[in-house]
Amino acid sequence: MNEYHDRLINKDVKKAEAYVETGDESKAWAGASATDLENGHFSCDARAGAAALEKDNHTAGRARADASAEFGLGGVIAEANADATAYSYGDDSGQIDVGKGRVGGGVGLGAGGAKAKVEAAVDVVDLKVKFSKNRGMDANLGLNADTGFEAGVDGVSASVLGLGVSLGRSTGISTPLGRVSFKLW
Repeated sequence: MNEYHDRLINKDVKKAEAYVETGDESKAWAGASATDLENGHFSCDARAGAAALEKDNHTAGRARADASAEFGLGGVIAEANADATAYSYGDDSGQIDVGKGRVGGGVGLGAGGAKAKVEAAVDVVDLKVKFSKNRGMDANLGLNADTGFEAGVDGVSASVLGLGVSLGRSTGISTPLGRVSFKLW
């Protein structure tokens, strides 16, 4: 809901950010930002990562982590994620990750909805395909133990130990051995 509130009350944004990146073919990066949208909505985030090889659209040996928090009229939310990927290829039409492990979680509550979830998975393959600017498909094959509930203006989702369903902007099913979902708008 904070996102929709921001669109309705368009004020000047105050933002502080820092970002640094090193290397040509092997890279490390880190950054952080804090934003005051001057309408009662505040957010901050931090991210860092490294890749043993990054050339053209290919990446090998990548690890990254991020955390974010925001509060405003729509409520409060905090999230954190980390993942490591053996190999990745991506371009404008999508991305494929091979040998990926991920953990994460988030909590939030407010007029915009509610969220309480933890995520843990090891994917043999994770595929994201873009059909258009706002539409696409996400599918993976691997071990999945995602557990939690999320309801908001874009839809609802629930899962227990990898078995779950999502309905709304992102609609799909998940099992402990994989998932498929479609971003509809």
